[in-house]
Amino acid sequence: MGLSTEIDDYICALSADRREALAALRNFIHDSVPDLSESMAYKMPTFETTDIVCSLASQKNYMSLYVCAVDLVAQRKQELSHLNCGKSCIRFKKFDDLPLDTIRDILVASAESPGFQHS
Repeated sequence: MGLSTEIDDYICALSADRREALAALRNFIHDSVPDLSESMAYKMPTFETTDIVCSLASQKNYMSLYVCAVDLVAQRKQELSHLNCGKSCIRFKKFDDLPLDTIRDILVASAESPGFQHS
């Protein structure tokens, strides 16, 4: 796993609370799926195998985890019900808001079929 200096720069430019949250999420992503490489794609930190598995971003009012296997978010809707979720987006304000077991399951499943996937 090579860490991207572009992602280091992206995270370092954030406010302290967001820097801490997205650094923790970055580490969590690599702990959950160790063989992912990372790069900047679409101006977001992106994690991939043969194709994109997930991306993360700091938005104006929240942070986001984008999962490329979009059906996985809908399948785990109950466990994510306290968060604002879109088709492939899990929005959160603090790292502690994320149900880590559920997020790990989603990341692992997304890595098994990377790229934008629909059932």
